[in-house]
Formats: sequence, C-alpha cells, structure tokens
Amino acid sequence: MSGLFQIVEASTLSANMFLKHLIVLADFGGEMIKRVNGNFNSLFPLNRLEYLWSLQNYSYQFNSLPVPGQLTNTKLGIDGKKILQNQSLSLVHKDLIVILLFGANSLNEKTAEVLAKCEIGNYLGQPDKLDKFIKQRSGLAG
Repeated sequence: MSGLFQIVEASTLSANMFLKHLIVLADFGGEMIKRVNGNFNSLFPLNRLEYLWSLQNYSYQFNSLPVPGQLTNTKLGIDGKKILQNQSLSLVHKDLIVILLFGANSLNEKTAEVLAKCEIGNYLGQPDKLDKFIKQRSGLAG
C-alpha cells in the first residue's frame, strides 16, 4: 500500500483532489462517508480492512478512522472552498483511499455489501478495464 501512497504524494494532483476524484468515481458521496465513520466499529471490528485483491489476501490497519464527530467534506478538504487548497496526504485521506479502492473486496461479507461501490482497486494495473470503468462512471461510455 505504501507504493500507492508514494504515487499519490508524487502526483501533481493534491491529496484532497485525488480523494475527491475517487469519491466521484466510486459514487460514494458525503452521506456514505459519514455512515462509514459512524458505523466504523461494526464495519471494521478489528480496526482494519482485510480484503482480497489480485488473488491474495491483504490487511490494512486504519490509522485515523473513525474520527470524532461527523466526517464531512469540509474536514476532508473536498468541499467547495477547500478543494482548491493543495493538501498533503493525511492519515484520514489514506484510510479513505483504501476503503474507496478495496472496500468491496472486504473478506467480511456485510462490510463488502455496504462498500459494494468501492471497487476501483480491482482495475489497478489493467488500463483498458480501468478506462472503461471511468468512462461508464463519468457517463462517457458509448
């Protein structure tokens, strides 16, 4: 996972903008993010996401979630005003990126159901499939 975060940090895209793009692609808006934060302990009772990716099991230990109170777009730096401010990759950004990429692959079936839209990670390393997925989600597929 550290390799992915290094790519994000080296990108010309700010961390909050990268996160916003993932949220839009996953169609996983602010209400769902609030729900994940509010129900975090039932979704991730061991405080980690155990998931299957590319025929291997992985485990990601959360570092920041759940946050106290509500997890809002403003706190994430992805609302109207803050989206234009370049933010570096924070622990909460990392935790959400992992959920958005691999949540649907959770080994916990109930968690996978709640996070069914969080499947973008399935297309990493497969540019044709990723391109098709992005076009479908953005309404550009013909």
